Amino acid sequence: ERDMPYLEIVTRRGPDPVAFARLALALRDHADALILHTPRTALAALTWQRAFRAPVFYVEHTASQAKTRRDRFLTGLLRRNADRTVVFSEEHRAALLAEDQGAKANYLVVPKAPDLTFFRPRVDKPEQALRIGMQGRMVSVKDHMTLLQAFAQLVEEGFSDATLHLAGDGDMRASLEARA
Repeated sequence: ERDMPYLEIVTRRGPDPVAFARLALALRDHADALILHTPRTALAALTWQRAFRAPVFYVEHTASQAKTRRDRFLTGLLRRNADRTVVFSEEHRAALLAEDQGAKANYLVVPKAPDLTFFRPRVDKPEQALRIGMQGRMVSVKDHMTLLQAFAQLVEEGFSDATLHLAGDGDMRASLEARA
């Protein structure tokens, strides 16, 4: 559902000693699930999980997300105790399985590829060429190849004057340039 109610809890950079209090206040009315995009509120979320017997889902955006020793510890705690850890590619899942040998393996792969039937180009201004841009590290988990495939399909469907602009660097750059 696109109109699902949600509550966003913003955390502060670095140590956040009041994260648990902020989470408790936000969850005064019992929530059905908790989704974390950062390990900073891990202890509060896992305490909430035990107290209310409700699921916690951890979304790990990139393998290099945990930069400090504290974040690496909290990320490991979430991977072992969250009901599911969501990742965006099979490569990321395989790397986590290799890294977390013996840990609870509840990894769910949800590809970042867009639903091309929902996202269609605007046709109300045909005199303007369509321009698409993406900035980010050129690594497999970001899945630039799917963007290139979608763009090629767009050109095939009649948008021959469309342009794609990629900005970034990384392991996939050479293969992306060869594909483009």
